[in-house]
Amino acid sequence: MDIKKVEKEGVLILDVEGDIDSLSSFDLSRVVRESLAVDKSRFVFNLKGVEYINSSGLGSMISFLKRAREKKGDVKLAAVKSHVLDMLRQTQMDKLFEIYDTSEEALKKFTGK
Repeated sequence: MDIKKVEKEGVLILDVEGDIDSLSSFDLSRVVRESLAVDKSRFVFNLKGVEYINSSGLGSMISFLKRAREKKGDVKLAAVKSHVLDMLRQTQMDKLFEIYDTSEEALKKFTGK
């Protein structure tokens, strides 16, 4: 998994490439933990490069959301491929996460711009 971080207007945009599974979710978890430790709790996960998320990956994402909200932040998803979106809908995770077509749209929901 490859994760690129860009901060815009106090929101951390994570461009994720690769599968989110039991092994790779540790990398994503490390980035989220490090960010939360310095009071960065607003995230956009750009999932354009994600082809697959397994149950461990889904569990990790729920954990990230919970930890961000405990710090008065949130996690929004962007650019989710249709087959990944289908899985999110099947597991009803689309009810937990706000999902946007682009990172820019998700960023606007945080910033109001």
